[in-house]
Amino acid sequence: MRSRAQKANCSYASRNPAILPNNHPLVDVLIQHHHDLNFHMGTATTISDIRDRAWIIFIRKAIDRVRSKCFECKRLKAKPVMPLMGQLPEARLAFDSRPFTHVGVDCFGPLLVKFGRGTVKRYGMIFTCLTYRAVQIELLNDLSLDQCIMAVRRFVINRVVTRFLYSDNGLNFVGAKNMMDKDVKEMQYKLGEYSANYENVLWRFIPAYSPWMGGSWERLIQSIKKSVNYILKSTIPREDVLRNALMEAQSQINRRPLTHLPVDPEDPKLLTPNMMLFGEEDKDVTAPGVFTENDVCSRLYSRRAHHLTSSLVKRWYKEYLPDIIRRKKWYKNTKDVEVDDLVILVEPDESRSLWKLGRVMKVYPGPDTIVRVVDVKLSNGSIKSKRSVGRLAVLDLKSST
Repeated sequence: MRSRAQKANCSYASRNPAILPNNHPLVDVLIQHHHDLNFHMGTATTISDIRDRAWIIFIRKAIDRVRSKCFECKRLKAKPVMPLMGQLPEARLAFDSRPFTHVGVDCFGPLLVKFGRGTVKRYGMIFTCLTYRAVQIELLNDLSLDQCIMAVRRFVINRVVTRFLYSDNGLNFVGAKNMMDKDVKEMQYKLGEYSANYENVLWRFIPAYSPWMGGSWERLIQSIKKSVNYILKSTIPREDVLRNALMEAQSQINRRPLTHLPVDPEDPKLLTPNMMLFGEEDKDVTAPGVFTENDVCSRLYSRRAHHLTSSLVKRWYKEYLPDIIRRKKWYKNTKDVEVDDLVILVEPDESRSLWKLGRVMKVYPGPDTIVRVVDVKLSNGSIKSKRSVGRLAVLDLKSST
């Protein structure tokens, strides 16, 4: 409560406010003081509070000037800015490699199944060819490290051409990668030169909290869920029925068109992932050699099959590739994050008040020299490595000094 003398002073000040020009040295101090007292509210609140004491000419310009330098306002309003979308990675353009050479991995679920008189949870693991967009689905009992390793081994055994795996930073994926690397090192140590020709599967991770960098498999998970829900009609199946439904969904997704529907009946058939996997006449889709139109009428059926493979790859290159290289968003150039920039680490699962301040310690420019991944050192000394710029809000302090 204000005393009688304070009320009298305020009443006198309101009747006879001091008139101050916009560039007076006390104006910024007075505005910042009332701006802090009002918990960094808007312009109207600050004006109503100041006019009890002073009348500032062009006060709105002065308030905008002070707020542009206020660190707390910048922290409350800072937003992450997505950098320019980069070119497609090598894995999406490896048309000269066999299907499932570059594979994206992710888990989805839970999916409920009947077990006795109750229900239990099951999970799915999707493997998608990043080049030809084919999928393979494995059913997991849970998301443990053991189940993850066994599913990956089943896939690698069936697809012996797999060389690269890409995934997010899930604990089961990181643990599976470390376990597989450890097993390979032990085998090489025991077998020595006899294991020199063994090629280990390289596992690469996208930055943490960056699902858009794994859009190749995130979008297919949505398609799988829609297909499974349609097949099961919102019922809780037995485990064998769920496994069969996942196989049906896998078949439907591998039959989806990769290119636009033909208008003319004389146009060639739609290009699908299954055509890249099996072709139309033979399952051999990556036979080496140079094949011409004369091979269509060749007496050797192997030459016909090889020509078919070559024509499918050419169609993929001409019809599908131009469709996926277009930039549909993030097509504007932005300022690159630099070392020593002060940033706010955006945590999607936490409120803004809990977001931590940090400083950029190291940047990782891409092939186009644009920085999209950085290392951040927090105020408590911990380092968050390989964080996406899309989860960082950069604080511009130049105008504050």
